[in-house]
Amino acid sequence: MIFDGTPLSALGPDGKTWFEPVWVATTFRTRLRGLSFTDPRPLGVLFPGCRSIHSHWMRYSLDVLFLAEDGTVLRKSALRPWSGASHPQAASILEIPCGFADMGKLPDRLFWAPSPGSHKVLPILVE
Repeated sequence: MIFDGTPLSALGPDGKTWFEPVWVATTFRTRLRGLSFTDPRPLGVLFPGCRSIHSHWMRYSLDVLFLAEDGTVLRKSALRPWSGASHPQAASILEIPCGFADMGKLPDRLFWAPSPGSHKVLPILVE
């Protein structure tokens, strides 16, 4: 699977990077698969316009952030394989393999900026 576009950095209100890289799932295929069928690695996937998420076919747990339109973190949760979660007010969802993001330092609100020095396309190897 390949995510097109430029990866993003998730920034806090202070402008400091909280997590990177974050790829935006823009096609039906990338939105359906997300990180399914992959091995855990430091990589986030943002699902704009999404209120619910599943972890079918996942081999590992996910840290999931439900975000408001302005980037405010509405809820964070750990999602185990073969489960689902939703938030009625969410405007987008960020998924990250558990253990790669410092959830203790999660800002109350996230902003997005192009990740410096990143590649245009990231191949995700599927076994």
